[in-house]
Amino acid sequence: MDRASYKEVVTKRGIKYSYYSSSGDASKPTLLFVHGFPSTSYDWRNQVAFFNQEGYSIIAPDMLGYGGTDKPTQTALYKHSAMCADVIDILDAETVGNVIAIGHDWGAPLVSHLAVLYRERFLAFAFLAVAYSPSFVGFNYENVVAAVKQAIGYEVVYWRFFVEEGTDQIMKDHFESTLGLIHPADPSSWKEDLCAPGAPKAALLANKRMPVASYITPEARLNLTDMIAKQGLGGALNWYKVVFSGLAAEDDQGEITASPLSYRTSSANELAIPPERLPLPLPVFFASGKQDCINPPALALGRWTQLCPDLTVKEVDAGHWLQLEAPDVVNTALKQWIKTVENKAKL
Repeated sequence: MDRASYKEVVTKRGIKYSYYSSSGDASKPTLLFVHGFPSTSYDWRNQVAFFNQEGYSIIAPDMLGYGGTDKPTQTALYKHSAMCADVIDILDAETVGNVIAIGHDWGAPLVSHLAVLYRERFLAFAFLAVAYSPSFVGFNYENVVAAVKQAIGYEVVYWRFFVEEGTDQIMKDHFESTLGLIHPADPSSWKEDLCAPGAPKAALLANKRMPVASYITPEARLNLTDMIAKQGLGGALNWYKVVFSGLAAEDDQGEITASPLSYRTSSANELAIPPERLPLPLPVFFASGKQDCINPPALALGRWTQLCPDLTVKEVDAGHWLQLEAPDVVNTALKQWIKTVENKAKL
């Protein structure tokens, strides 16, 4: 991804965002790619190259806490309604309409909130690895852990490490171990090294060296070194903290006003998002990795298919980083689905 194609914008709340932007065929929708943790827009490099050749305009921000975007440490700044407003500011700066939003990992809840708060700005929504997550009202981490264990047979508790004080420094100090932990050659190793209680912290402190995935090229390694070992993830870890702390649920306990594009914070006793706003009637795409230990397809699909009546599902023989592990499969499936969205938009 050519650095000359990156732009900067200061959003209405005073935060500087860096984002990749390329222009394509004006008759085609613009594709908005939203990355997760720990990533930057660079993790969409295979999709950007592919869809550039297909003639699509593309916007891929470095999300809050990453890359060339500001990295505030205050957890409250990472509330989803505020970050959604930032993304809309980017779209406004580019004066684009007819947008399809695509999110991976933590990008999926952000795209989910775009679907609730700014649905009228989009044609369709795609989710990779993590399913449609329109609200955190009622979220309780321990209850989620128990439900996941019952569903898949083992605990997934790495969040506890990611919200601890000092985690950023540990990941910096043990970068090689962090790299192997986040991008393992064998996705199933996450059951032992990431999911189990205390496992990720113990692995890093012991300097456990795990084989790194083949898609981590020398250039990708340099990008990750800059993100984790140099810049640090102190800001980025707030994507976990804002949900774990309950701030995200409080944020979702706002109220959509008479205009669906207007959102205000309300009392904690009011439901932020009216029940009728939760179903997503627009076209939805979900791709999941069959080898994803933290969010296997059956777990994700069991929770949300009833909210998305126009749903296309693709299971990929890959782990959590499916857009990096199997880019050709993901790109082809996305392209086919996007073509159906374009055809529906013409009706």
